[in-house]
Amino acid sequence: MNATVSPIIQSYRDLIVWKKSMSLVLNVYKSTQEFPKTETYGLATNLRRAAVSIPSNIAEGQARLTTAEFKQSLGYARGSLMEVETYILLAQELGYLQNDESEGLLARTAEIGKMWAESLTTDHYPLIPEEIPGCPRVLVYPQISPTLQSPHPAYNAPGIRLHVF
Repeated sequence: MNATVSPIIQSYRDLIVWKKSMSLVLNVYKSTQEFPKTETYGLATNLRRAAVSIPSNIAEGQARLTTAEFKQSLGYARGSLMEVETYILLAQELGYLQNDESEGLLARTAEIGKMWAESLTTDHYPLIPEEIPGCPRVLVYPQISPTLQSPHPAYNAPGIRLHVF
């Protein structure tokens, strides 16, 4: 059985994509402060809600029990990312965002989107750091071996990868 070496992920906060998504949320909130009052419960709220949904879904997915559940939550987060891009483009067209401001936000969404695209073509998630200073590296198995059993039955199903948190 081939094993791959991955860093220990203590929390969703260790995920690079979560950190970049949180930064995007903060930038979205700053950018939408200048939207017209008529958009308080319209475009500004929708843009903020979609942006917050990205790191929230990543955090929720990382806490799930299986890789499949994590991937599903990442899919929801990616959908929210595309929603954010759409709202940014709309806000730019309506004149609510200056070109440099919208381009900066779109560059952030593109960077996050690229991380997802890379994760689809590899065996691992480039969404996690290659190395976390001070953290030992652990083995992550493609599936649970007969000699390595988890107390939780869901982790012992065939094809489930062992994640050490």
